[in-house]
Amino acid sequence: MTATVPGRPAPDPAWPEATRLLDPVVLTPDEPQSVLALVALLRDCLSRGSRVTWRCRATGGLDLAPLRHLPPPEWSAGEDRAVTDWRDTFRLGLCYYRQGPGFLGVRDVRDPVESAVYVLDEPPLREAFLRCLTPQRLDDWPAQGRAAAEELVAEGLLLRLGGLAVTLPYRMRVWPVPATAV
Repeated sequence: MTATVPGRPAPDPAWPEATRLLDPVVLTPDEPQSVLALVALLRDCLSRGSRVTWRCRATGGLDLAPLRHLPPPEWSAGEDRAVTDWRDTFRLGLCYYRQGPGFLGVRDVRDPVESAVYVLDEPPLREAFLRCLTPQRLDDWPAQGRAAAEELVAEGLLLRLGGLAVTLPYRMRVWPVPATAV
């Protein structure tokens, strides 16, 4: 029997409460499709409240700082310092969005010195943000959409590797308890 808590969405049978990736993931800029697919998975699991357990090997100098708001990998011997920093700085509420009628509100405090709040109410920005919830090849987009996506890349809201981009903030569906943690 599944109980529904008032104020919380009912469990989604398509999303398990916990996800475990069995093989270590290689985080390298040489594999943009797999890195961006992992980012989308981590983001969506966090959005749904699903725990993720995974391991990684970081190679090739991929900048992991934009990912510090996503669930970090488990510790492994000989890991890169950037992975350790990711695990040490992760907490809920570092970079998320909420959706309203005709706008998206994004809060980004991954870097406390350069924290920002964005209101995406222009249709091209909103559409680029939402379209990149799945990794997208930006070169295939019309000029206006590409320009909007590049603006979001410049603000750190989309991660671009090669010709592909994915949305970084996760959707805050339910406020975490305690709410003062965010």
